[in-house]
Amino acid sequence: MNRPELALARRARVAVAAYLTVLVAVIVWGTLFAVSLGELRSEFNAKSGLLTELRARGLSGTGRDGAARPRTTLPAIAAPSETVAAGTLQKEVLSSLADAGGSVHSIQAEATSEVTPDGLRRLNVQLICDGSTGSLQRLLFALETFVPFIFVDSLVIQPVSSTAPGSSRPEEALRVTLEASSYWKSIDYATTVAPDAKSEPLR
Repeated sequence: MNRPELALARRARVAVAAYLTVLVAVIVWGTLFAVSLGELRSEFNAKSGLLTELRARGLSGTGRDGAARPRTTLPAIAAPSETVAAGTLQKEVLSSLADAGGSVHSIQAEATSEVTPDGLRRLNVQLICDGSTGSLQRLLFALETFVPFIFVDSLVIQPVSSTAPGSSRPEEALRVTLEASSYWKSIDYATTVAPDAKSEPLR
């Protein structure tokens, strides 16, 4: 085999080795991503089950053993109208997403006609956003620990193929569709801000 043929064979081997290296890296990344996504789903399902149980117990007035107990009012968003309450919920979700490092695509919050035995109105919010596994974990933690309560009702996670400029390795990215709910109670700002002030007739 002459020198040009040796050089060509060497280049072919280098190209094959580079291709195999990239292929192995993609397979390893995909495996780790799938495992991480599975763990995240399991954690979300476990916490969602706990929150559902807590909400049922809080609204029904029963303890874990089913025995009756004094009713405890569910921590709710205090607002003078359903529009203000929905806006407050939307603002808190967006703030939590920003702190978690995610980016929003769309968000919509609105009040429903559902009323609890305590007289609280249900609020729903739907969020579509992008972020990493870590940012999604931080977002869920922020929502689950928020007071007034925010309940994550459903979560759909899809991988998003994204490659940084100048890089051949795909980056970790998720497209998340999240539906959550909270509750609000109507308040009178005038009474709340100055409860001892004497009211005067309007002129």
